[in-house]
Amino acid sequence: MTLYAGLDAVISAFIRNPELSSIQYKTGQNIIEMEMILKDNIENEKQQLFCRKTTAAIQMLHKLRENENIDLRISFDIQGNISILTLYRDAFTLSEEEIDLYVKLARLAFPNMLFRETDETVLQSKVVNDIKKRLLQDISHKNDTANNIFAYRDRGKMFVFDK
Repeated sequence: MTLYAGLDAVISAFIRNPELSSIQYKTGQNIIEMEMILKDNIENEKQQLFCRKTTAAIQMLHKLRENENIDLRISFDIQGNISILTLYRDAFTLSEEEIDLYVKLARLAFPNMLFRETDETVLQSKVVNDIKKRLLQDISHKNDTANNIFAYRDRGKMFVFDK
């Protein structure tokens, strides 16, 4: 597969799935990070169960396609009263089917908890302001690597590219 196939898959899936809140492409590592926001803190047992099941499902998809050595990692980050679920994947083997599988598994595991761009619920302003403040501080430091980012936001979704 090519890098462009992975990026095309991400853009297409991002448009179709309102649960995907942000996508970052790390050019130096050719890693794509896809985030979903959950409206509650997820307990550790449920995090581990989701990671195991989702990793196994994605690896089985790649085994059926005869792809090997995929770079795959899933993490949870607790921020106030929300959890940020992140899938880390290499850009070369990523496909639309895989992203759709990931989103469907998250919908099943966390029903009514996924934050969508169409939700009326607004994330707690304190958490949003803390993230915004930290990002602005990173960008304001001239020697910081955060100055090498390009971001595009449209209707609540954001693409972030590391130059």
